[in-house]
Amino acid sequence: MAAGAAALVFLAWRVWFDDGDSVPTVRHKSGPQVTYVCPRRHSYKLPLRVEPPSCPTCGQLAFPRAEYRCEMHGTFEVAVRHAAGAGGKIKASELRLPGKDWVSIEEPLKCPRCKRELIRRHRDPLETRRGRDPRRGG
Repeated sequence: MAAGAAALVFLAWRVWFDDGDSVPTVRHKSGPQVTYVCPRRHSYKLPLRVEPPSCPTCGQLAFPRAEYRCEMHGTFEVAVRHAAGAGGKIKASELRLPGKDWVSIEEPLKCPRCKRELIRRHRDPLETRRGRDPRRGG
């Protein structure tokens, strides 16, 4: 009986002194987490999705990033747009250099300074390697 009374007092105290400013826990669908970056450089992790999310800080659209390299001019950070492929699988569809237009993933990405073809610096974290699926820890 004393435990029940203590629980009731605690519950009443929590309701009475609730400031209303507590941040709710946000749970997203399970899936591979990628880092989204907005034009103002705010970054956060979310499950990969087709539609780009709005940045919770500034409201601008955010996209995952990839690095491409030019032998002459160094590394460029590129925004990646995704689309639903065969079977509903999400895959990269377009790339965009800062201040440029979107380019299909099928077209070679060119250095904005010398027009040489850029080379992907790192592998896509969602690609499989030797038949292993990284989303399953394999």
